[in-house]
Amino acid sequence: MAGRKRGRTRARGRAFVLGVAGVAGLAGVAALWSLKFSPPRAEPLSMKIVTGPAVTCSFRGWSNDPDPAGLPVRVNPDPSSPALARLPPPKTIGVDEFAVIVNVTGYKDGWFRISEAAFPDEAYPQGGNTGRPVFSGAGWVPAPMVKATLGSDVLRTAPRADAPKKAALSGTRGGFPITPDGVAVKRLMSCQGAWVEAETEFGPGWVAKACARQLSGCK
Repeated sequence: MAGRKRGRTRARGRAFVLGVAGVAGLAGVAALWSLKFSPPRAEPLSMKIVTGPAVTCSFRGWSNDPDPAGLPVRVNPDPSSPALARLPPPKTIGVDEFAVIVNVTGYKDGWFRISEAAFPDEAYPQGGNTGRPVFSGAGWVPAPMVKATLGSDVLRTAPRADAPKKAALSGTRGGFPITPDGVAVKRLMSCQGAWVEAETEFGPGWVAKACARQLSGCK
């Protein structure tokens, strides 16, 4: 009988120790879970990047936003800024699609400043509204929401004619001819004067010319 009591006592002792260890283990797991999945702390204001004034640019592209509600043109380069207008979505004419062409006049903090927007003449096969602007004035749209056709034979590392060459955009590749308008453009990144920075299939770089020809190359 005494032996059975001592056995039960030792069993209860082991159970108590295992229970304490289990609680401690669960607490440790909870702490790790909290550390891994807790939301990040707000970034200190001292770490915010402060950019300079808008850069002056001069090129034409087209709206890259298929949203039926249209692309908002904002007062300032900020998503919380009031919208001045909305650029309409592309028009489908037969098998072709035509987007609103925009005149880009500046760049700041990932936004392009535009001065005017209108559908190309091809969007009005019956005439009538040819050249009629859908927006006039000055406003801002996100840079990735604008596309353009490349019109330069060389992709450079900086917006200068003497900057190192990143890639040739004309010639042959794998035995097939390539032209600037056939180079895949993932997104436009910035601009400076007539120069446009784009992320292409050859990586990011600058071209001396870009245009808004949607179905053909730059002239």
